[in-house]
Amino acid sequence: MGFVSDGAKVYLGKGKVFLGVLASGVNTGERYVGSCDTLTVTPTVETKEKKDFSLPAAPLLDRAVTGINAEIALALSEWDKDNLAVALLGSSAAANQTSGTVIAEAMNDVVIGLSYKTAKRKISSVVLKKGATTYVLGTDYDIADATVGLIYIREGGSIVSGDDLTIDYSYAAETAWKVPIAGSPQSEFFLRFIGNPTRGKVQELEVWRCTLMPDGGLDLIGEDYGTIKLKGSVLVDSVNHPTEPYGILRQRA
Repeated sequence: MGFVSDGAKVYLGKGKVFLGVLASGVNTGERYVGSCDTLTVTPTVETKEKKDFSLPAAPLLDRAVTGINAEIALALSEWDKDNLAVALLGSSAAANQTSGTVIAEAMNDVVIGLSYKTAKRKISSVVLKKGATTYVLGTDYDIADATVGLIYIREGGSIVSGDDLTIDYSYAAETAWKVPIAGSPQSEFFLRFIGNPTRGKVQELEVWRCTLMPDGGLDLIGEDYGTIKLKGSVLVDSVNHPTEPYGILRQRA
């Protein structure tokens, strides 16, 4: 009867994902998000049902579609500042430091066995003092982490809990960035997928407008490679795409 399965029509998906931040509905440019473990688009339908309660089994009298939506989920592999900004509901910003020297920075009311952070990072040439008394590195205190600027007050040394200390040090230049947690979420995105499948025909996805939010936490400690999991809703763009308001999936011949 001609019912023959076609192995050329199966699909084992791979490909590239691009995101563009929308400003007043305008795509400001698309950024490649790097390696992406998963990308899923799920259309959803909302319905209302009416049952006939005059009968014991309460059979279904009618069902009406009250809403059509679509959801997006993706898992990003690359922990760059822009991907993390989406995951942390923030916006990345420069956190650079120029080189210099600090004299007599206060470190008051210290407690032995605890660590204290200096105002600057990437420190060196540290001199810790109380008045005219200079303390000994490796005996009275340690530089627990020079990049962070973390000073550990040793037990058994000459420093006593409650001492008010001062610290002199040099600090090197550093190029860095930061993402304030839950600072200012980027509300809307354009999403593009360009397929490069292991098997099957190339699929291309364009979503005109969508929201993206974190879908779970960032695993800063773990045994597996960390992923940035995001989810969101597809929003209509009836003004610019009246006949295809949500987006399109294009399959190459």
